[in-house]
This record gives sequence, structure tokens and C-alpha cells, in this order.
Amino acid sequence: MGPPDLLQPEVADYYAALGISQDASSREIKSAWFKLAKLVHPDKKAPGTTIDADEFRKIREAYDCLKNKNTRARYNAHCGYIRARREAYREGLEKLRKDEEQSQAKAQAEAQEREQERAQERAQARAEWDACLKKIIEGWMMLGLRFLQRGRGRACKKAAHRERKQQKKAARERQEQADRERQELEADRERRRQEEEASRLPAWEQELKGMLEGWVHDLREEAAGERLRQQRLEAEEEAKKARAEQEVRERDWEDRGEAAPGDGGGFGQQTPDAPVLCAHPVWNWGRTWGHERCVFCGVVRRKRALVCVDCNVVACRICKS
Repeated sequence: MGPPDLLQPEVADYYAALGISQDASSREIKSAWFKLAKLVHPDKKAPGTTIDADEFRKIREAYDCLKNKNTRARYNAHCGYIRARREAYREGLEKLRKDEEQSQAKAQAEAQEREQERAQERAQARAEWDACLKKIIEGWMMLGLRFLQRGRGRACKKAAHRERKQQKKAARERQEQADRERQELEADRERRRQEEEASRLPAWEQELKGMLEGWVHDLREEAAGERLRQQRLEAEEEAKKARAEQEVRERDWEDRGEAAPGDGGGFGQQTPDAPVLCAHPVWNWGRTWGHERCVFCGVVRRKRALVCVDCNVVACRICKS
């Protein structure tokens, strides 16, 4: 699209479109038309090539105008004006292009100048910052030297104080070690004295001491046996109670005409061979997985059961509780 102050001619240059001069004959016009039509006609294009319909339309319009004498005469009457307008349009475009190039060159030069000014400003600011930083570093170095000179005397005092402190600590540790050795020696002497006194006891006192120790041992064993018997009795009562509850449930299932849960493969029931007793506390039981049979009621658990970790007795949850 042209610039807003330049108007592109509405009528194209037909002679330039066909590539002929203004005084060309009708045969030359027709020959130029056929030659160009073979090049730009959509039907003559090779497969895969781009078709420019606008270009074909322009040469077709030029041929339609110039092949007729009347339309060619009217076109020739305005041809000079059309060419003058087209030339003015091209000159305007060229001038506009040059103006744009000059504007771009001027803008680029101004941008370079501004960039150089900014670079100079950055270099100057960097130099000022380096000078300021150098002064700061020199000031800190002087201050550090002063503190170093003052700190040497303090370091000597601290080193002497540290050495005295270490000497006191070493003396205290030696004293504590001597106290521990003395206490151990006194304890060893006391132990030997007691052993000697015990060896000097009369025979009847030693015999009495042995009897007392034997009675205490017997009493402890008797109490442990009593607790074990009590636990066994409680286990028997719990097993009887579980079997009674199981029998009640089975009778209830039989009265209702239903199959017991063990008939469908969930768990079965078998009569235990002999009553098994386990007097271990209930909290000392773990879980086992797989087919296990309760030794108290004979119920076979298919998924999991409870087992005593001391005697490996397997029970269902009802009998265990």
C-alpha cells in the first residue's frame, strides 16, 4: 500500500504488463498474450507450483483492452497521463524510501550517540565507585591494624588465663581420680572384711541361713504353682463357656434350618482330640494367617486365628476372649 499523500494510478500500464511497446502491432500484442498466458495460466502450471491468479488477471485485462482498436485508441489517448501519474507515483515512493532511510540513519546515529553517552556515564560512575571503594578498604585496613595492635596484648593475656585454667582443670581431675581410687580401695577393704566375718560365723548360723533360704524358695514355688493352677481353672471355665455358646449357636442354626457358617467354606468345626490348657496371659497372644483349628472348640478358621507365643496354642477369638 502506498503512502497516504501518494495515490497509485487506478489504470495499469497495459503495454508494460504485456512487455511490448506502445506502437506494437495487433499480431505482436496477440503473440505476447499467448506467450505470457502459457507461463502464468493456472492450467499450464506444473503440479505443486504456486498459482498467481492476480498476475494472470492483469495480462488478461491488458490483452482485452489492446486487442480491440476502439478500446486501444481510448487507452492511448490517456496513456500519457497514466504514465505520468505512474512515474510520479514511483518518484514519490523513491523519495519516501530515501526519507525513511535518512530518518532511520539519523535515529540510529542518535541512538549510538545516546549509548556512547550512557557508556561514558557508566564508566565515570564506575570510576567514582572504585575510588570510593578504595578509600573504604584503606580505612578498614587502618582500623584493622589498630585493632590488631590492641588485640595482641589481649591475646597474650587470654593465652595466659587459658593456660592457668587448664592447669587448674588438670589438678582437679587428678584430685578426682585420686578420690575415686581411694573410695574403690575402701570399698574393696569393706567387702573383704564382710567376707572374713561371714567365714567366721558359727556352723549353726550358716545352717539356719540355708534353711531360711530354702523356705523362701519353697514358698515362692508354691505361690507360683497356685497361680498356675488358678489360671488353668480359669482357662477351663472359659473353654467350657465358649463350647456352650457354640452349642447354643449351632442349635439355633439347626432350629432355623440354616447352615452353619463353616458349611460354606468360611470355617468348619471339629471336635478337639483332648482339652488343651493355656495359662499364659491373654495379652501374650499373636495372630496367625491361614487354615488353623481352635484347640478349645474345634472351629477351623480359614483366614486368621490367635496363637500363644509361649506354647503355640491356637484359639479362635471367642475362646481367647
